Amino acid sequence: MKYLVSLIACLSLAGCAGTVLRPDSTGVQAAKLTVTYGVLKFVEKAGDPTEQYARAQRIKTITEDVKKYAAGDEVTLSVLQTVILQRLPPTLSPADKGLALGLVELVMTELRARMDGGVIKPEQLVAIDTVAGWIISATGLVSSPG
Repeated sequence: MKYLVSLIACLSLAGCAGTVLRPDSTGVQAAKLTVTYGVLKFVEKAGDPTEQYARAQRIKTITEDVKKYAAGDEVTLSVLQTVILQRLPPTLSPADKGLALGLVELVMTELRARMDGGVIKPEQLVAIDTVAGWIISATGLVSSPG
């Protein structure tokens, strides 16, 4: 469940595309700082440097998947929801799996309320791509052990 961080961040901020698309605004800088800090704090919780690096690489891989799907011709929330659910680690406890499924559904419900017909608008795709780029950049700050 913990590896949903990048997906949830991208999808959640997609609803706020206006903020992300104004590069001169301080809101964008604050959002980027928040995303970077959140990713790095999550990575730090892995403990030793080897686990931190592995966690960062998993987040990067998932986020690259998000970017790939967001680059499609027409992206729907149902496609992204499927991608997220396929990325759930099979080793999740029943409680964590239930929490992850509930969280994904909560985010999808919120996004459906903000989007016409469940199709992500071009400006929202740009926002997803932007936030995904921030997440990937943050994972690049984690040094390889040894």
